[in-house]
Amino acid sequence: MMRTLFSHVRLLLILMVHFPWAFAEEIEIIEPFVAYYEAKKLGLSLGAMQLVLTRLEKNHYKFEAFSETTGIASVFSRNQIVERSFLIWQDQHFRPVQYWFDQSGRKNRQISVKFDWQTKSAEQNRNGTISKYPLENDGHDRMSYQIALMQELRQD
Repeated sequence: MMRTLFSHVRLLLILMVHFPWAFAEEIEIIEPFVAYYEAKKLGLSLGAMQLVLTRLEKNHYKFEAFSETTGIASVFSRNQIVERSFLIWQDQHFRPVQYWFDQSGRKNRQISVKFDWQTKSAEQNRNGTISKYPLENDGHDRMSYQIALMQELRQD
């Protein structure tokens, strides 16, 4: 009987060493959401922001931020900013694939970044000027780091 128990334990240990994915804890991925924020000063509206995380496909997500001046602030400076980050859930963490930024109003700017994880490089187009940057394994854009942080806090 004791010999059978040891055989089962030994078999279980062998399986755990050779097939760790079969015993790994499944990570719960952050759920899509919509959040709305409003900035006020002395009861007057100054700005608003909406954040939206959308699941596009099984492991593909889009995180968007829509910001604008409102109320009295919009009289002096009518600004709108739209940011989008396309992400993929891979190797148990979020990785950005593409980032897009568009600011209109007093100042107009457009920025896009494409992340190439095969070559470990990112290509940025800032108002028509293209630059390339090396990419680290934990590299993120101005939007994707927020989702990565939320996911990391959720796992702890």
